[in-house]
Formats: sequence, structure tokens, C-alpha cells
Amino acid sequence: REDELWADYRELALKFGVKACWSTPVLSRRLSSKDGTQRVLGTFAVYPNDYGLPDTAFLQLMQRAQYLACLAFETDRIKTTETLLHRQRELLSKAQSMAGLGCFEWDLKSNELTWSDTLCHIYGVDPKTFTPKVDTFLSMVHPEDREKLQRTFEEALANRSSFRNQERIIRPNGSVRHLESFAQVECDENGVPTHLIGACLDITDRKRMEQHLAESQKMEAVGRLAGGLAHDFNNLLTVINGNASLLEHSRLESEDDKEALQEISEAGRCAADLTSQLLAFSRGVPVEPSVIDFNEVVRDSLKWMQRLVGEGVTICLELEPVQFRLEIDLRQLEQLLMNLVVNARDAMPDGGVLRVRTRSVRSGNKLVSSENYVELSIQDTGSGIPGEAIPNIFEPFFTTKDTGRGTGLGLAVVHSVVTRWSGHIEVSSEPGAGTTFTIALPLTQKSLSGKAHFETTFQETGQETVLVVEDEDSVRRFVAKVLRAKGFQVLEAENPEVAMSLADNHFFDILLTDLVMPRIGGRELAESLRRLRPTLPVLFMSGYSNELNDLDIVGSGPVLFLNKPFSPQDLFARIQDLATTKTPGVLN
Repeated sequence: REDELWADYRELALKFGVKACWSTPVLSRRLSSKDGTQRVLGTFAVYPNDYGLPDTAFLQLMQRAQYLACLAFETDRIKTTETLLHRQRELLSKAQSMAGLGCFEWDLKSNELTWSDTLCHIYGVDPKTFTPKVDTFLSMVHPEDREKLQRTFEEALANRSSFRNQERIIRPNGSVRHLESFAQVECDENGVPTHLIGACLDITDRKRMEQHLAESQKMEAVGRLAGGLAHDFNNLLTVINGNASLLEHSRLESEDDKEALQEISEAGRCAADLTSQLLAFSRGVPVEPSVIDFNEVVRDSLKWMQRLVGEGVTICLELEPVQFRLEIDLRQLEQLLMNLVVNARDAMPDGGVLRVRTRSVRSGNKLVSSENYVELSIQDTGSGIPGEAIPNIFEPFFTTKDTGRGTGLGLAVVHSVVTRWSGHIEVSSEPGAGTTFTIALPLTQKSLSGKAHFETTFQETGQETVLVVEDEDSVRRFVAKVLRAKGFQVLEAENPEVAMSLADNHFFDILLTDLVMPRIGGRELAESLRRLRPTLPVLFMSGYSNELNDLDIVGSGPVLFLNKPFSPQDLFARIQDLATTKTPGVLN
């Protein structure tokens, strides 16, 4: 009644007739790791309704009860801990699986190796039946990477350190995967290594993307170089081919001179074709997207391409009877078809069959997951492509043909055109069994394109004045000579600054300007002059430009484009186009 420890419970004890409390602590059977004492788990108490102390038998009973309480406490804690650990293992396993991270442990004393299920899946083996062993593991490492990995293990064990390594493995099915491994050496209290614990990550997709990025950067660099070279060559070819064309219409009396001129003209045409391929690869030509009927273009193109392949090659068309509408540059599509057909022809020198198919993309297609594509396949029965060459066939200047029989640009242009229009391409080939190129191009819901018309107040008579702006002296002199020979008045300017000065003091009917010039480009010059004369007809010329797809300038007069190199006939045809346009706008 007077014990202060029970002051808060006195009324409760009186209510239930409790007159004493016999209690004993429930102690853990395990010693504390900190100070070596037993941890108190709780208390076991008895509340008798009489005064006095318990006898010996009751104390023994309480001791047994305390022991049982200890077992109950610790069993419950163990179960809770085991449940927690099991849940953590599940979460860790799921996280590793989601991250593609496989774990391993190598017991250095017993030489036993333990793998997680995810690591088994990475190596392509069944975790239920596969027993990992050190020798088996090393045998699955790519032979070229095996020695390096063993050396990495040895250095880590010798230095008691961690390591990070990249290696390739060969799965049981023969496929090769790229892995990144990282591990830590664990040692006992004497510093002796006992375990090597680590993880592996499958980085095959990352490696593929890195390779694709490197290839893209290389292709972009080569494309810029090719475009720059093509620009310079086209300026030279404009002069060479243009003057050769003028000489062809002159009276050459010597047969040797005529033959020499024919050789020059033929060489010039071949060089122009080469620069055209360079520009197509480098994407340095203007695109003229239009909505076309794909089957119609394929059918019409292959009619005249039959002459390219010769009588020994039979072309079989298998076109699905559907109107596949594509929004694409028609000239680039025809270039793509021609390059693939020529490539197939060269693979069949003794003749064969060229099978061209179009069809809708079905679900499960290897190239694309969407069905909003059309698939084009071009299959030949030729010699095939060596397996080691396939990874390089789309690289510029790579060819398997004999020296002098190919530029190595045909398939590079095909790849460039396909990717430019958001398409996909793959090749399958076996030596002696032919080659198949499969291309998927996106469809459009737009209506088929019609023909555009343009308007101008200019009427070509051959007596108009043309302002020629060109920084290459030889090109400017050639153009001026051709125009003057046709009766045109010509104002010459070697740069836009001189052109603006001439425009202040002279009237002219047509602006003919190069697009790419130092300091001020042709587009900026045309913009400035159009603000003064909105209906001024403009004819751009260029051998290469990154601005060719944006020729829409201020004003209502027509805007046309002329590719270098060009002949006198090409130049006159473009001027005639300026005279016959009906509505304002741009015509390429």
C-alpha cells in the first residue's frame, strides 16, 4: 500500500484484489555483441491476491515460463526477420532482373561459384539445371577476351582490390553478348582473400547504339567532305562540260579533234554522275517531296531499267494490288531503285532473275513494329556477298567489285535515302545463293500530288538583261558567254556586294545567282532585291548547299533552281520555265 512504485496502479490493484507482484525478466539467450550481456526482451509477471513470497516450486515454474516466453519472443522475431529478409531478397532479385544485373559469388577456398537467376539468363542457361563452375564460366568467355579477364582476376586478388571489366561471352546457342563486370575481393581478418563477389550487366544493346552513333558520326563527317568536294567539282564541271557542249555545236574539221571532244564530254558526264552520287550520299541536293503511288513508280522505273540489266536478267514484278502512298522525293526514290537494280545486275554477270516485291507490312515484321509501312524487297540470284563484308556494305567507297567496276557509293546512297525518309533497310545474303535487300518506308494518308503552276510578268525573248552573280570567275565567264551568244544582255558580279551596287544603277529582268558564296549568300541577296522588286524572277544555281530545301523567299515572282554542272541547254530550259510560270511560288 505504501510502495511508491505502485502509486499509479494502486486503485486498479484494489479493484481486482491484487496484493502482490512476482515478476522476472525475459532475457535473450544470445549475448549482446557490444558488451557481452543478455538483452532484456520483456518481463514475465504474476499478480497473486494474497500477501507473501512465492515458494521454491512456484519460482521453478516461473523460471520455466520465463524460458518459454523467451523462446516465443525469439521465434517470433526470427520469423519476422526471415519474412523481412525473404521480401528483401525478392525485391533485390526483381530489381536485378529489371536492371539486367546478374550477381555472382566465388568462394576462393572451396572454389564454388554461385550465380543469380538473372546471371544465368544473361549467359543463356537455365538456372534450374545449370551448375556454375569456374572452368565452365571461363569456357563461355569469348576466346579473344578470356586471357584479359583471367589477368584482371589475378591482379584484383593480388591487390585485394575491386575491378571493372568489359568482355564478350558466347552463349550455348552461339550468340555473342557484351558484358560489363565489376567485383570486389573480400578478405578474412588476416587479409587473406576468401571471396570474390560481383555482378555482370548485359551491355550488348548499349554497345550496338554506341557503334551506330560512331557510324553516324563517321558518315556525317564523310558526307560533309563529299558535299564540299562535289561543290568544288561541280563548279569545274560546269565550265568543262559546258564549253565541251558549245564545241560540239561548232564546226570541227579534224576527226581527231571530234574524237577528243567526245572523250572529254563522256568523261565529264561520268564525273557529273559521280558528283551526283556524292551529293545524294551527303544529302546536299534539294529535296522535292511529293505524294506518289509507290507501285506506279516502281512499275514505271523498272520498265526503262530493263535496258540497264540487259537481256540476260529477267525482272519479275510482284506488286501487292494496293495503292501505297509515300511522301518522298521522286528523283531520290528512282535513284534508290536504280542503284539496287545495278547492284543486282553486277552480281549476275551470267544472267539470272531479279525479283522485285512490294507488300504491306504485317505484324511481327523484323524491320518495323508499326504496320503503317510498305515493304520493298529486291532479290537477285547472283553471287551473294561474303559474310565478313556485310557490316560494311553501306559505308561510302566500300565495294566488293573489281577495281574500276564500282565507286562504292551506290549502296551508301541507298542507305542515305532510306534513312532520310525515316525508313529502314536490311540485307540478307549467302555466297552463291544471291542477295535480298528489304526496305520499309512509311506510308502517308495525304492525297496524291498534282502539278504546280507559277506566275510571272516576264516573257522570254532572248533580249532580256540577266544579272549573273557567281564568285567562281570561270563559271561566271562561261554563263555570261552562253547567255550573250543567245542574245541576252548580261551584268556580271563576282559577289553580292557588287550585285547590289549594279542593281542601284541598272535594270535587269532576271537574277541568276549562286547560292553558296563568302560572307553573303545568294538567298540573302535575292531577299534584298525582292524587297525592292517583289516580282523579280530568280534562278538559283549551286553544286551543293545545305539551304536548298528552303528557297521560299519574299515576293511573288517565281523561284527556280539549277543544279551544277549544267549545259547551255539546261540553262536555256530553266529561263524558259521562268517565262511560262502562272502562279507565284517556288519550283525546283
